[in-house]
Amino acid sequence: MHIKELIKAVKAADFKSPQEVTLLISEAGVRPPEELVALLQAVNEANGANSGAVPALRVQIFRVLAEKALSRELFAPFAKTMVNADLVLLATLTDLLPQVNSLEAHDALCETMGCTRPEVREAAAKVLMQVASQQALNSLTHMVTLEKYQGRSEAADVMAQKAMYRALPLLAAVVKHGEPREQARALKWLGDPQIMAKDLAGAAAVIKPQLDNPHERVAAQAVASFAAVVDENTFFDSAAHLVGSPRQYVVMAFISALRNYPTVRGFGMLGRLMQTGNAAARTAVVDALHGIGTPECLPVLVEGVSSKDLNVRTKVTEVLKDLHRTGKVDLARSIMWLLRSRDVNVRRVAVELAREIKDGGDLLPKLLKFLRDEDWWVRERVMDALVQMSGQRLTEHVVQFLEDPSDVVRRFAIGALRRLKDPRALGLLVRVAQGDKDWWVQEEAILTLGDAEDPRAIPYLVQILKTNPGVAIPCIIALAKLKAKDAIAEVGPLLAAAPPNVKVAGVRFLMELGGPEHAGYLVGFENDPSPELRKAMADVYTRWHVEVKPDEMVKEALTGLDRLLADVEKVRGDDLMLAAGRVPHVKKTGGIVNLGDQPLQAEQLAAMLYGIIPAEHRDKIDKLEEIDFSYHVKSYGLRFRVNVFRQLSGFGAVFRIVRNRIPKIESLGLPPVIKTFGDMPNGLVLVGGPTGSGKSTTLAALIDYINDHHSSHIVTIEDPIEVIHEHKKCLVNQRENGTHTASFERAMKSTLRQDPDVILVGELRDLATIQFAVMAAETGHLVFGTVHTVSADASVDRILNAFPPGKRPQVRSMLSETLRAVVCQHLLPRIDQPGQRVLAVEVMLNNDAVANLIRKDKCYQIASVVATHREEGMQSMDTALATLVRNKVVDEAQAYMRAHDKKMFEAQIAGEDPTAQAQAVKAQQMAAALAAAGQAPVPGLGPGGATAIGSKPGAPPGSTQVNPSMAPKQLLSMQQQGPAATRKGT
Repeated sequence: MHIKELIKAVKAADFKSPQEVTLLISEAGVRPPEELVALLQAVNEANGANSGAVPALRVQIFRVLAEKALSRELFAPFAKTMVNADLVLLATLTDLLPQVNSLEAHDALCETMGCTRPEVREAAAKVLMQVASQQALNSLTHMVTLEKYQGRSEAADVMAQKAMYRALPLLAAVVKHGEPREQARALKWLGDPQIMAKDLAGAAAVIKPQLDNPHERVAAQAVASFAAVVDENTFFDSAAHLVGSPRQYVVMAFISALRNYPTVRGFGMLGRLMQTGNAAARTAVVDALHGIGTPECLPVLVEGVSSKDLNVRTKVTEVLKDLHRTGKVDLARSIMWLLRSRDVNVRRVAVELAREIKDGGDLLPKLLKFLRDEDWWVRERVMDALVQMSGQRLTEHVVQFLEDPSDVVRRFAIGALRRLKDPRALGLLVRVAQGDKDWWVQEEAILTLGDAEDPRAIPYLVQILKTNPGVAIPCIIALAKLKAKDAIAEVGPLLAAAPPNVKVAGVRFLMELGGPEHAGYLVGFENDPSPELRKAMADVYTRWHVEVKPDEMVKEALTGLDRLLADVEKVRGDDLMLAAGRVPHVKKTGGIVNLGDQPLQAEQLAAMLYGIIPAEHRDKIDKLEEIDFSYHVKSYGLRFRVNVFRQLSGFGAVFRIVRNRIPKIESLGLPPVIKTFGDMPNGLVLVGGPTGSGKSTTLAALIDYINDHHSSHIVTIEDPIEVIHEHKKCLVNQRENGTHTASFERAMKSTLRQDPDVILVGELRDLATIQFAVMAAETGHLVFGTVHTVSADASVDRILNAFPPGKRPQVRSMLSETLRAVVCQHLLPRIDQPGQRVLAVEVMLNNDAVANLIRKDKCYQIASVVATHREEGMQSMDTALATLVRNKVVDEAQAYMRAHDKKMFEAQIAGEDPTAQAQAVKAQQMAAALAAAGQAPVPGLGPGGATAIGSKPGAPPGSTQVNPSMAPKQLLSMQQQGPAATRKGT
């Protein structure tokens, strides 16, 4: 075949079948180098700026022919063609050039590396890393001096790694002739002591003049590099003047460089900078000391603790902690010194550092001895740290201070024992409680006996109460803490003659531990002149005689709450929001409006909520936990999902109305494919979206569809129940967390024993619920659940990331098989029907491509699969939003805020085909299938960047390997079916 005919056929690329491609390559045979150069020029000209399957096919044919006739004569033409080659051809030439390496032609490659196109420079550098020679080094050393040469950075990178110290002239030339960015790159290599190991002096000579380079970044890099290749004296003689430079980056670089010199001179310079430098300089000093990490750093770090700058103090503290944790320094002596400081900040850091010490050793007695004469607040803080640090090991060191003649010291010791609650100190505490001469120490010892929760102390406390009326109150308080019901007979008779304050303590003791049968001890107390005692009496009679207080205010508040909830339905709102001190609000179509003009007082709202909170939840709200439950306003026939919580001004609550009119799937504006989810025999279906996006409504419609069309057992686990389903064709059992089951976990364990066909888990919020959903789906159940995510790939990641890293590979495999679909949705206000909202829905179906991505942990590519499989019923959120905007249903700004890929969304708004790029990829794969069997992959095509057609043994990982003996039809069929089918045919 004549070369002109070959060029014409390749440029036309009009092949009807794989046989035609194979025939052309066969007829072309082995071509001489000059004809391959002509073919290369023709391919490059034909491709031009176009991309896609046809240009890639031309390059593939050229590659096959070139690999048949590799010749050193091709090196220079190949290198020169790279300058204006498209990306596919550029990648091919990058692969071919090392195979036709010619030392004499390296000048051409060096010239190419000076191209203005960064991708060409990168490709040339890649080739040069494989074939670099002395000639290339000499050529580049000259070229980097040329004004318009663009490849100085790449030349420095390649030659520094390949030629090492022999590249010093080239690096020096880049420093002299390059731009600041290029100079900094070259200086970085000059400062690498491994690269320049055999000529450190030469490197230092090039770097030294740049210490005062007018460009700040270059000078900073010069300082760092200079310090890496010279000794201490040379560095300080040449660079010490830079410490006073007004250029911040230079000063920071100088300070950082000092970590190379952990000597007396280096530490002295760091200490001066810590004292005189600005905040940034002191922070840099701390970083440098952290990098050195030796005990000699401590004096300078301690100096930083007293800095007036909070950021510096905080950083020093963290560095000291880290140095101790890593065993580089012993902080015991430093803590002792810090505690003596007059600076409150220094002492605070000492306390924090004390908490870091895991094994006190001899630190405990030393610190306690020091604390004996310290300020009370220092003692208190350090004692807190020591208790946390050493626990009850501290007891043996503290008890010795109970014998100290100083009342202050004994008070300190008792305070420490009260924190420790060590039962071993019981006998000593009893002795102190019975006879210490200081009243404060005596009372604290009694209260400490109560805190210890040791019933052995009860008889001793009763004896002290009888013999020493002056400590009656702490004795009664301690007995109450010990739940000493048997002591009522001892305490009660003493109250009649006791002073009012003791009576108050006794009344509250009887209220907690006694009952109406002990009222005889309190005769006449209700008329006592002491207001506090009369109030205590009112409280005790309320506790004893009234189990549930019939408060009229609660009744009135409940009536008012029901009225507010009814108003939500009247205005067609979605949520009622209540907060103490605020006017009630209603959320309607995404906006907030006032409901009335009277703020709810804190007491009024508390009465409202306590009146409707189920008894089983009241303990939780009292423990500052948020609670969820459902509330039915029977008089109005309304149901609400309720969340109660505490906030700044008091209680807060949100009531979400649950309209029991279950809509049909068709009326919600959901895509038709959603209905098929109810017909699935098993698997996991996720519904995602932000709060208030209609997830519960979608699931209710799906459950209702199953109820209408199938005969199944449906079990729901909800928190709380929102929609009540009637029994139609299905048996529906609905369970509410906290009402019908003690916990989600317990309900899930028993669910599989109830023989369900369909399971609805209200929200997949934690590992337990997610693990249950995946397991149930794997065992043949159809499982529905909601997640708070806004895209299909994020929903899958939410499921996978809930599991520990070690279990994720197994879960990915399970999820790739059990996941059936993901639906994500947004509710947006309509502009064509004010007051109404419309759904924007993303639908992902788990086909082979999606399952493959899940298994390979490439969920970020799911969005592209969704965009290119609309014919299967998939739909991206951006497409749905763009459709609503083009149909003038929603405002473009509202849709734009919710779009994932803003550029793609704008393109769709402009009317461009959102799947054009994906279809182009498919076309590339089809065209690649037409290539000859047994040849190398086409760079840039197919999954993972390469689709190999008839790859040879030893093909790189990730390329699809196909049997070269396959028939062309079979090969083409496999390309159409995608990577999964190709793997099966291997």
